[in-house]
Amino acid sequence: MITIIEYVMDYFTRPKQDVLLRGMHYLDMIMDHLVMLILFPNSRDQNHWKKEIINFLMYSQRPKIKNRIKIKQDEYFDILFDQPIEPKEPYFDSYLWLAIRDILYDEKYKNEYSEFRKNYHSVDENLCDLLYDKIKKFMWNISFYMSKKELNKQIIEQELEKYIEN
Repeated sequence: MITIIEYVMDYFTRPKQDVLLRGMHYLDMIMDHLVMLILFPNSRDQNHWKKEIINFLMYSQRPKIKNRIKIKQDEYFDILFDQPIEPKEPYFDSYLWLAIRDILYDEKYKNEYSEFRKNYHSVDENLCDLLYDKIKKFMWNISFYMSKKELNKQIIEQELEKYIEN
């Protein structure tokens, strides 16, 4: 039997759980697409990857707007970056290193040119550091706009351009 306190706690935590679950569902795809934008800068799929990132981010914030709950920037950042990416080291066991390796040497992308593809299943630690810093900055900016309820497609497009250029 559920107590009144458990019921009330469940009622008030559900919207944040919805955001977390909805965000977690798309995080792997968002991270993979962010990695591919850098690994394959000349790909004809660049616009497709950008559109998917935009759609995934817009969809992941929908429960917050719908339920009118306030989530702080650092909470969004924890959901979007810290939980899936941390820890950064040891490299060979980190989420990002494995994602880079899997994408870089995937059969689907063997015809895509990448200056980062060297030896089979080899990933440069400097590349890990570069992508880690770029993704961290991108997600921090996105979490800021999400917390202010200002995130829209144009802002994500601008942030993606900064992400790719810097």
